[in-house]
Amino acid sequence: MKRTSLALALSFSLLPGAASAAEGDMYDFSWLDPDKEVYVLQNRRFRKQSRPYVSGSWGKTTSGAFVDATNIQARAGFFFMEDWGIEGLWSTNSGEENEAFKAVRATSSFPFRRIVQGYYGLMLVWAPFYSKINTFNKIFYKDWLFGVGYGTVDEKNNMKAFQQDDPGVPDVLEKHTGLLIQGALKIYLSPTWDARVNLATLHYSANRPTNRDGGLKKVWNHHYDLSFGVGMTF
Repeated sequence: MKRTSLALALSFSLLPGAASAAEGDMYDFSWLDPDKEVYVLQNRRFRKQSRPYVSGSWGKTTSGAFVDATNIQARAGFFFMEDWGIEGLWSTNSGEENEAFKAVRATSSFPFRRIVQGYYGLMLVWAPFYSKINTFNKIFYKDWLFGVGYGTVDEKNNMKAFQQDDPGVPDVLEKHTGLLIQGALKIYLSPTWDARVNLATLHYSANRPTNRDGGLKKVWNHHYDLSFGVGMTF
């Protein structure tokens, strides 16, 4: 009889209506939350809709075999819905030829390389995943953000030096446009402040030399910047 009652209770708990929780529902976990009340996951403590925000970050470029680079980035955005918004991105980059480039150059070869000096663009941002985690008896709320848009990049390359096999020839300055894609983790520290991890990627088409005789080929270039920063929501 006890087993039958337990089975019936378990079956009832699995029914769609029985297990659902409204956004305002609360559960009492005295060991978890100093306020003795923890909102269920459906409750969004930190809202984004109709709130503009800005953020700044610093990071490293994770692409480019022959260049080591860092980046400083600024962002400004606005969510017109809880899950959808727009974001503008501006990045200034500083790069230089690394040890791999120097090692190849020491073998009397001359590698071709590009150095991104900066880029900017506008993206549509989607925030489909909202979650929270308890760590060291403190609850952290976070959003996963994904963006796609259009960007413009300023870069310099050693195309002329490569073709003439002369490292003293000045770099060629170029401007390109391409696809801007971003992924980010936003961790809320307060209703105003947040910490943010960003991976910004830029994909653009540009010519590269195929030989010393001036031959060129259009290829896709992929630039990746990983950065860490803080943001402010108004």
